[in-house]
Amino acid sequence: MTEEKAERLVKAFTVTGTILLVLLICILCYQFLCIKKIRREKADLEARIEQLQEQVENKEGDLEYYRSELYLENAARKYHYIFPGDVKE
Repeated sequence: MTEEKAERLVKAFTVTGTILLVLLICILCYQFLCIKKIRREKADLEARIEQLQEQVENKEGDLEYYRSELYLENAARKYHYIFPGDVKE
């Protein structure tokens, strides 16, 4: 192999290695951006889950009220039901 061919071969390997390195760095940066986006989405979803859990807890209190005798009595009186023992006005 002549010296000229060896020099061209070294230059070709250097250029190829540099291109490969730049490509790998670009891929790495893209992956970091994707990871950052996914972490942000995860945090948003966790916040949403917490918010929905609070809503469920609040609604459970409402459900207990709607199942109670107090609610049934109030609903009945709203529709003018008269219970035995009530005094008529």
